[in-house]
Amino acid sequence: MQEIKLNLRPNLLRLFRHLSAIILNYLNQFRKRSNVDVSFYNNCLIVVWLYNNLQPLISIRNSAITAL
Repeated sequence: MQEIKLNLRPNLLRLFRHLSAIILNYLNQFRKRSNVDVSFYNNCLIVVWLYNNLQPLISIRNSAITAL
């Protein structure tokens, strides 16, 4: 049984790498359409939402609060 357990680990790591690549490619499709930064660092998938239009969002929220 020990031999089977030792052989499963590389297969699981390979599966994780393939699934991560598929997810990364899928998310990169939306990178051009919206302000999303997708990167792969140290075997971790990192998705960062970039708020380039933060000032207009703040002004809209402030005007909504003052309108109430």
